[in-house]
Amino acid sequence: MSRISLNLGASVLALAASGMAATAAHAQDEQEARASRGFETIVVTAEKTEQSLQKTAAAITVLSGDTLVKAGVTDLRDTQMLVPAARFQKEGSTTQVFVRGVGSNLDYGNIEPTVGFNFNGVYIPREGTSTAFFDIASMEVLPGPQGTLYGRSTMGGIVTVNYVRPDFNNNGNLVLEAGNFSTFRGTLGQNFAVNDKLAFRIAGNYFYHDGYNESGADSADDYAVRLSALYKPTDNFEAYLWGGFAEKNGKHPNLVNHGFDPVTMAFDRDAFLTENPWNDLRTGPLEIYTLIGQPTANDQVYENFTFGAQFDWDLGFSTLTYIPGYIHLDSSSSYWLGAVPASISQNYRMHSHELRLAGSSGRFEWLGGVYYYDQRNFGDFFVFFTLLNVDIRENLLDGFGVFGQATYNVTDNLRITAGARYSSDNRYAEGFGPQVLAIPFAPERDPASAYVFENDYSDIDWKAALEWDIAPEIMGYVSAQTSYAPGTYNSIPNSPTFDNAVREADLTAFAGGFKARFLDGTLQINPEFYYYIYKDLIIQAFDQSIIFNPVFNAQEVRNYGVQIDALWQVTPNDLFNFSLGYTHARNHEFVTPAGDDFTGLQPPYAPDWTIIAGYSRDFVLPNGVINFSANGRYESSWWADYVHNPGTQQPPSAKGDASVTYQSGRGWDVGLWVRNFTNTVSIAATAAAGFPGPATAYLENPRTYGVRISLSY
Repeated sequence: MSRISLNLGASVLALAASGMAATAAHAQDEQEARASRGFETIVVTAEKTEQSLQKTAAAITVLSGDTLVKAGVTDLRDTQMLVPAARFQKEGSTTQVFVRGVGSNLDYGNIEPTVGFNFNGVYIPREGTSTAFFDIASMEVLPGPQGTLYGRSTMGGIVTVNYVRPDFNNNGNLVLEAGNFSTFRGTLGQNFAVNDKLAFRIAGNYFYHDGYNESGADSADDYAVRLSALYKPTDNFEAYLWGGFAEKNGKHPNLVNHGFDPVTMAFDRDAFLTENPWNDLRTGPLEIYTLIGQPTANDQVYENFTFGAQFDWDLGFSTLTYIPGYIHLDSSSSYWLGAVPASISQNYRMHSHELRLAGSSGRFEWLGGVYYYDQRNFGDFFVFFTLLNVDIRENLLDGFGVFGQATYNVTDNLRITAGARYSSDNRYAEGFGPQVLAIPFAPERDPASAYVFENDYSDIDWKAALEWDIAPEIMGYVSAQTSYAPGTYNSIPNSPTFDNAVREADLTAFAGGFKARFLDGTLQINPEFYYYIYKDLIIQAFDQSIIFNPVFNAQEVRNYGVQIDALWQVTPNDLFNFSLGYTHARNHEFVTPAGDDFTGLQPPYAPDWTIIAGYSRDFVLPNGVINFSANGRYESSWWADYVHNPGTQQPPSAKGDASVTYQSGRGWDVGLWVRNFTNTVSIAATAAAGFPGPATAYLENPRTYGVRISLSY
């Protein structure tokens, strides 16, 4: 019996505990105990071993599943309000992930994310990140390079989501929500204990809401189901297997025009065509800005099957872990890019395998392993009128890695860590480059536009860190590490004047900070300073005015800044959280092969300032607890592309969320939640495109609110 809270210490926004008192007497007892012990220990697994968050030399954000439910979170995008120095934003059926100013802002098949995403330790491609969040135990966000433990494409960090595992009982839980836009959500989780060695869990989720766009686009009619099993025949062996299926039947979101004021007929950074920015229709006087008719709400095809497992053997001197994974994903969508229709398809077949051994001996703690993956994807992209066509018939990326990391306890208060990873990746691709077709969306392809690409990449990443327990509640640390991303290609053939190869990217990163608790453990302050040097960072953007959008290597990008996270439990019932992130991300040297110079500019989706602040209050009643929570996020201005095209700038913005929950302590809770209660308009994925332009943008969700009933039995 302890309270639900938002915990932002050490980049933590987590649940300190859950489920308040069933009686006032129990509540009083727990208040006294809670006041004496301060914050509870939070265990994280993002570095592939179980560690206390306050003893982990990294700025990790942790979100519990209960926190996500309470806040009305339905997918990764909603967690943006809770994670400092990060952007999780919609791009159709995918989610763009940017951490500390680094990410990938095109969803083409030849572009991999810069921030990795895992379900239960299984790597998930970008198109799989938009599936529903339900029956989740925790979410961890680890910023900065993770090349040693995770390998490719984790230069910006790693996001790990852990599902609720089966338990050896027959209990379950049910969550029902209803809200505006005809929203309905139902989530069920149920355990089935066969005996004391084998248990199953089935979880399902259904989510519906009307379109946020005026045409009815950007709606949801989605369902997902997951089955998992836990087998523990002995104390030395455990097998956890899970598989899930997700399908989306809602309408794909449309992009709206941004940056043009139809009244003044001039550029305006903040202007949309109508007073309602989510209105994608062009009626009345705005009909002059239609080209082939009114935008419509279009169907999408999205089917995602994912399988994973984890086998753990306790060998006495160490633990052997094997994690296999497989994903089969098909996604195809039609939508409106402002005044013109477009379509995109993305299809993935991927399997991965990780085998690692972890243990300790004397003053040493160590971890080592091997990793192999095989990813095959294909897809195409069309835009009407401009007839831009990217057709990737086959994109194969496979590779392996060998990694190890060890910590030596020099003294009881001083530790040093060293690690390294060798990665080898191979890419093979076939396709057709952009071309002007005689008939829009015609299936014919000009053989002259065909290309084949193949290249091998390898890299050795390393990590070195020092940790020092300055005092019982204060730990300082410094670290240096590297990471890399395999190279890729431009989706056009080579020619005497053009090389379609894009080099691999490298990062060298330095970080340092401390994790501290004061005032008998009721005040937690965790700052981290960092300095990143990216070499040949892969950068790209979409511009509808040109037939081909090249992918570049920015010669050098430097990011430096600080993240300060604080948590203050003023009383046993009052909690404040605060996070300040400053990221100075700039192109130190970026000249394209054509000679265009973008040196000194801010990279895409990299606001200098991000501030998150919140307050949580428990009101103890004779028969339960009422919890009130409010959370706000401020971002300074940022650009959506590296060119800083007009219309792709988001002005400074602030948003707020709030919830009120009655916790009965008798197996049922009821709550109210509101997201974006100020109805702030924020652009998400945005590009130089559209008519009249100069840009079109996906928009983040408008104000949503609802009521929730939770049952535990």
